[in-house]
Amino acid sequence: MSSRSFLVTARAYKMEVRLYDDRTLEKPKFHHPGNMTIYGPSKSGKTRFLMRLIRFRRELFQFSPHAGGHEFKKVYYFFGVWQEAFAEMQKEYGDYIVFYDGFPSGDISQLVKETPALVILDDLENEVTSHDEAKNLLSKYSHHKDYYVCMVFQALFGKGGSNAVRLREQMDVQVFLKFMNEETGLKKRFSNFVDSSGALKIFLETYKKWVAEKGGYLVADFHPDQSPSQALQRFRTRIFPDDGYSLVLRIRGDA
Repeated sequence: MSSRSFLVTARAYKMEVRLYDDRTLEKPKFHHPGNMTIYGPSKSGKTRFLMRLIRFRRELFQFSPHAGGHEFKKVYYFFGVWQEAFAEMQKEYGDYIVFYDGFPSGDISQLVKETPALVILDDLENEVTSHDEAKNLLSKYSHHKDYYVCMVFQALFGKGGSNAVRLREQMDVQVFLKFMNEETGLKKRFSNFVDSSGALKIFLETYKKWVAEKGGYLVADFHPDQSPSQALQRFRTRIFPDDGYSLVLRIRGDA
């Protein structure tokens, strides 16, 4: 029996929920090479999300025909603060995951040598917004050096001025975990995704429902792939194979 997905649509700004079968609409995948930003305050579930992303990497990622392989050869994890969860990852994956304290001062390609590679920048916001090599990693290397780059931030809007905000908003995939008192900031960010106040209201309400459960999140996927599975499921949650079913939000407009 195939897993199922709920499609939440907004027509005339009224919520409608219906079931569809994964056999007719495949679950979308994250496209390598590419990039992702994960937003969430402390204890919101960012590390757990990353651990599941790594665990289900074969099911969740789609590799370009020009990539040097069809799965990640290694994970390179650059962090700002050591966490106990990293020791769990080391125990589970051994040298498949390589951890680095901070961001390198020189050419990152001297460290990230085995590709295709998953490169994670966790709690390194200052470095990402001020270091030229970090900017190159996000804007150039991810698409030209066989990397998939994943940034992890604690705030919706951080340091670095308009250029840093613009860089965040241009990421292929943006994942939002639970923010308790950031409704103004969320409205500002989500207003980029919809074209009316009514749709924004539904978007925000849906986000709140999805993050209400422990570790809940909303994925906003802006990869240019226009296939039906991608175009109709850009906003989704419960993306992992062991979730049983997915939830998808589709904004149809004023019709």
